[in-house]
Amino acid sequence: MLILGIETSTGASSVSFWSDRGRVGGMTVARERGHVEFLMPAVLRTAELAGVSIDRLTGVAVGLGPGLFTSLRVGVATAKTLAQVLQVPIVGISSLDLLAFNVRFTPKLICACVDARRGEVFAAFYRQAHGGVHRLNDSSTWEPKALAAEVSAQAPNMASSCLPDSCSMSLCRLLPCASIVTMAGNSATVRCHIASGVPNSS
Repeated sequence: MLILGIETSTGASSVSFWSDRGRVGGMTVARERGHVEFLMPAVLRTAELAGVSIDRLTGVAVGLGPGLFTSLRVGVATAKTLAQVLQVPIVGISSLDLLAFNVRFTPKLICACVDARRGEVFAAFYRQAHGGVHRLNDSSTWEPKALAAEVSAQAPNMASSCLPDSCSMSLCRLLPCASIVTMAGNSATVRCHIASGVPNSS
């Protein structure tokens, strides 16, 4: 099994390869534009560094947002093209679901959020479930203070999971967080992870 994951719902775009052993390679770049220029070169470079062949792909997974429309379109189009050319299955996954999954072991209520721009965030609530998390509501747009008030009303001790954009990070500081998931910095900084049989949890 070799799965390619593509996530472009925010200013931080990432690609990663997963096998039966876990993650074998991944790359993230954080910048507001340039998803088209980054994505395919990142896929090819990560495959090279991880010692895997694109021809061995057995599936493609792509984040469906909510998030930035232009970058999401680039990610989905790239994933569809690769899946079609290689004739492998493709699956779309909610980006908020992926964030919530990172804190799936907490018994607390989980709030996953990403920056929606214009001083708002996309957010959804989750609970721990067998093998992962269960989404309690559809994602919706919130003002950070309003979401913080909703969180406080629902559960005083809860876990939050958010991407490091300025708006959602401000929200995370308002909440008693058990875990904050980060992807990259705010500038065009590239991080590349190569694992040798051990999933990289950073």
